[in-house]
Amino acid sequence: DMIDTFIQGDTDEYRNNVLNQEVYNHESTQIYLSGVIFSLNSLINDYNGDIAALKYDTNNTRDRKEHPFVEKLEELKIFEPVYNSEWDKVNGFAFCLHGLWGNKVEVTSFIIDDIKKTYTGFLKVTLYDHFGLDYNDLTGYVALHDGFLSWYYLQHSDKFNKQYKPFITMIELTVSYTGHVLWE
Repeated sequence: DMIDTFIQGDTDEYRNNVLNQEVYNHESTQIYLSGVIFSLNSLINDYNGDIAALKYDTNNTRDRKEHPFVEKLEELKIFEPVYNSEWDKVNGFAFCLHGLWGNKVEVTSFIIDDIKKTYTGFLKVTLYDHFGLDYNDLTGYVALHDGFLSWYYLQHSDKFNKQYKPFITMIELTVSYTGHVLWE
């Protein structure tokens, strides 16, 4: 489906529910999501349940790297998932998602149960990659070298009037979280 989308050349963003589910089930993604939830729960309690204090405001002058959530992820060494194992190369993950360009974590709901002293909610986690090649990508797949050279040529040659342009792959995951209220 990704190759067909590339050949059609008619989109800037690619979404696929099957890919979302496969990424969600991947061990590297599960490790990442567990770390994200652990970090969020830690900060929810650090901020006494004031989830609004964790909002990232692009108009704020604070540098993204200084945001408490980003700092917590770095402190705990929680990094984006990677899909580059030998099995990922065989099953196509490394081809579809060679290296993520970024991510976004959004709290879409947050409910406190004062009686049970718990909270629950949902996160929307978006992972971004691009389905395209740059020069460095040509050296990583020697066995597929001719195919990658052709892909690179299609993408970068002026002859095709940018018909075979790269697109952003958007992996969108919805994840539940729960925790215990540790504040009074």
